[in-house]
Amino acid sequence: MRERVRDGCWGWLAANCASFTHFGGAAATRGARLRAFGELAGIVAACLRRGVRTEPVVQLSARIGAALDGFDWESQAIRDPQFVVPLVTMAHAAQAVGRDAQALRAAVDRRLELGDPGAFQIVPYRRLELCHLLARDGFANAGRASLAELAHDVLAGLDKPPSSFSAQDAYALTHTAFYLADDGARDAGEILAEDQLGRLRWLVAICARMALVEDELDVLAELVVAARFLACDEPWLTDAAFARAARAQDGDGSLPTFRGAPPAQGDEARFLARYHATLMWAYAGTVG
Repeated sequence: MRERVRDGCWGWLAANCASFTHFGGAAATRGARLRAFGELAGIVAACLRRGVRTEPVVQLSARIGAALDGFDWESQAIRDPQFVVPLVTMAHAAQAVGRDAQALRAAVDRRLELGDPGAFQIVPYRRLELCHLLARDGFANAGRASLAELAHDVLAGLDKPPSSFSAQDAYALTHTAFYLADDGARDAGEILAEDQLGRLRWLVAICARMALVEDELDVLAELVVAARFLACDEPWLTDAAFARAARAQDGDGSLPTFRGAPPAQGDEARFLARYHATLMWAYAGTVG
């Protein structure tokens, strides 16, 4: 079941690799395409870091490498503080796919000279993400104490019943798990106190059950990955999640990002409506 979901998703992503572009298409969807490209780059880089060299990953790596030089990432990051995260992600992706990352790393350094990353006007889990990425790739002395402080801020914002979580809360939860666990390369207990780690694991587990019951496939994939990274995955739930994904998977291998959404009209709209869930289920099937 997992292999079927994983292979179908990677197959669709590879078949649609040309759609992951920040150029072309309607102006109204250019930002969405740029976001899709950045998310693909982050996941492919994470897979390469784990030693994954399957044909679809290699093909998508080539696509990412060929497109990195064709966009002014630095000017975007200067104008939009939230774009500093994609800029750092691109520098990491360039190195992961075997490109010369010096120019992008220099762009990151220049942007950081213009302002303290901690002062950027971004939400707490994005500040945690930036701190994690800068420390991981050697851009700044963002030590574990800083990660712990930022994690405390994120968890404080999630100190409410999970039944009242918004979609943003759910994604803040999963991304916090990704960063604290360094995509599975680190024990999150090295950063968090025992009680904080226990609450994070409980939140991931209960939100995964909620997403399964409510058929929220996109965030369910992220929660499956988060549980794996936090070593709190429940085999029965993971099996049920992949079974649910398999039932929702289209014959072309893709999955819908939002349940109950009307069929997207046109190739571009369909791509944007499906790429994220498909990408996350491909990743979920790859990491475990």
